[in-house]
Amino acid sequence: MLFLRLKQAQHALADDRLDQAYELCRYDDVKTHRQGQQLIGHLTEAYVKRARQHIENDRPDLAIIDCNKAQNLAGNLETIGSLRKQIIDEQQSKKRIDYIENQSLNIAKQHIQHGHLSIGEQLLEDIEPNQAQTALLEAKAKRMNLQQCIAKIQHALKQDEYLEAIELTVNQDLHRFSNEQVSAILQDVRRIAEQKIEEMFNLGQIDRAQRLIGHVKPLMHLSIELQGLGQAIIQCQKISSLIKKSQPRKALGYLTQLQGQYPKAKWLKEAIDQTRITAENTEKLLAGPMGLINQTDDFDSIMDLMPNSPEPQKSDVLSLENSQPEWLPDHFLLQVDGVGAYLVVGNPRFIAGPVSHSNRPDIGFIMPPNHPIASFQRLDEDYMLESESAIKINDQSLDRKLLIDGDRIELSNKCRFRFHKTNPASQTAMLSLTSAKLPIPDVRHIILMDKDIIIGPHASSHIQTDLIQENLVFFLKNGQLTVRTKQAIVVGNHEIQAEEGLKMNCPIRIGTLTVVLKQLT
Repeated sequence: MLFLRLKQAQHALADDRLDQAYELCRYDDVKTHRQGQQLIGHLTEAYVKRARQHIENDRPDLAIIDCNKAQNLAGNLETIGSLRKQIIDEQQSKKRIDYIENQSLNIAKQHIQHGHLSIGEQLLEDIEPNQAQTALLEAKAKRMNLQQCIAKIQHALKQDEYLEAIELTVNQDLHRFSNEQVSAILQDVRRIAEQKIEEMFNLGQIDRAQRLIGHVKPLMHLSIELQGLGQAIIQCQKISSLIKKSQPRKALGYLTQLQGQYPKAKWLKEAIDQTRITAENTEKLLAGPMGLINQTDDFDSIMDLMPNSPEPQKSDVLSLENSQPEWLPDHFLLQVDGVGAYLVVGNPRFIAGPVSHSNRPDIGFIMPPNHPIASFQRLDEDYMLESESAIKINDQSLDRKLLIDGDRIELSNKCRFRFHKTNPASQTAMLSLTSAKLPIPDVRHIILMDKDIIIGPHASSHIQTDLIQENLVFFLKNGQLTVRTKQAIVVGNHEIQAEEGLKMNCPIRIGTLTVVLKQLT
């Protein structure tokens, strides 16, 4: 049997089948035989030789396997020790090279991700093609997408569809790309945005200018003119706030400053004249008897000295401290802390469509003005959708449909939303925006309010949240929004009774939940 193994091992070694010869040489009778020891020596030399070939061909992992087998056969020979050191050096060198290549690949990917395609592609030239292939394909895809986007923007600008051009520019983050073609298109879009916003401002269309400023916000840092127009809108907001706070004299100063910056805005002259008259009349009124009253006197303490005067009740003090709740507007914003913002529509019929459509819609979406508008109408327990031309509903082209829970509505390829009716006992419904955008930031849901809005932890709630354990029911009562709950209701800093009218633009705390009813300007 020994001689058979020796013969088989010799033939395997001669045929360069080293691993088969290695298995045969591991038997003890082969190791102790003189011919077996000679065979082991030749096999060890063959393993050392093949290991060096692996090193030359950049295969250090295979080289270390052959080195280990040579050591198992012949022990710690100097040749094997030298080979092992060479393999370890090669492995460390390969790791350093791989590390550098990985770092270069990551840097190249970051440049591509941030739109610096040419720089990313140059960095990839020094990286092994197999590793760089995916990143190169990504850069190629981004470049093709960029060219298509630029072509669409150029077409939109030629057709004077500036809103679509701005939307494409902002959505594709073109300001992050760095090449001459992108710089030129950015300059064109920026110029048309500046022109349109200034035209709107000069015509007194502050609301439209404000919305357009919101659209081009990512481009603001590229234009001093846009920044100036943005500051003018902020100044108008400040002026409006001062007038509402009965401070016309301060508002007059800001208006005069604005007129110096925008002399073509003719509406400013009329606003200045009206504000000056208001300021003068207010000052004249306060110069008379109304200005003599001492605002610091404690009126309640004087009333206590009056004979038979009843002690003021808590509810009376509240009525003096707080203004009466406002009538609920047709549209308002419902902000639920920790949950989100919801646009609430109270009209049983409203129109939705492009914000810049000639027939100005009740709910305007950011989309090209040439797309159709659609009307929503609540009929008893149902909602009917009608469009001036066919739109896609559940991937079918329709111009009229009785809506059911889960219907998918598409006014354009970038304005899609779903219809939901979560509570069978309530006629209130909801539109959940999937890809549609409103001029109001951070609003992803529109509540079509009938008589109530339910906030709670259950799936049947219109607004679902785990922040509370029991449902809060907001409902209409005498034209005002009230809430039904067992918990204390704090409006501002004062507690009110349940089902008492709620105030707009004031924090309303109910247990752990804070809600604000925000009036839209």
